[in-house]
Amino acid sequence: MADRPSGATIDWPWAREHALAVTGLLTLIAYLLVGLTFAGVLPWPSIGRETSELLARVVTVLNGISLTFLLAGVYYIHNDRVARHRTAMLASVATIALFLVVYLQKVGGGGTMTFDGPAMVGLVYFPMLAIHLLLSALAVPLVSYALVVGLVTPIDRLPETAHPRIGRWAAGTWTLSLVLGIVTHLLLTFYGWEYVVGPY
Repeated sequence: MADRPSGATIDWPWAREHALAVTGLLTLIAYLLVGLTFAGVLPWPSIGRETSELLARVVTVLNGISLTFLLAGVYYIHNDRVARHRTAMLASVATIALFLVVYLQKVGGGGTMTFDGPAMVGLVYFPMLAIHLLLSALAVPLVSYALVVGLVTPIDRLPETAHPRIGRWAAGTWTLSLVLGIVTHLLLTFYGWEYVVGPY
């Protein structure tokens, strides 16, 4: 049974008229947080190796939870259950935001784990990691745009926007990025890593 609420979740006409500007701002903030953390500029609280490795596992769990909400959201919109789609997508975004904080704390305050397993496995691991990182970067503006437009646009007007088209690209890019992130962590876990203090 379809559930199609009316109105926008957030009544913010300026954001609705300037969705690209809001998307750009959100994207810039995310890129700056990551870039400044890896550059060692942001002062994250210092943590030890044991805590850093624990947070690495937490990051993977959060990725899995976010992926679950994301796939649920895709299922709901394909079945015209708009309210549940919106809830699932917001939960996925909230989870990935928490992931970002935990991940940056792990990197900025602790360290990173670099692959130290068999060379043959590395031939799979490193290309997967590169694709994961690329898709993660590409997903930020796509997801941000879909989020902003979805929140500030009345439901009945969403088909008139780029939300459905961008949303499909965002969901596909984000899904593959999350899956590869989980798989690369599992490869590290099973085949070994070298711990490096601080960002790369």
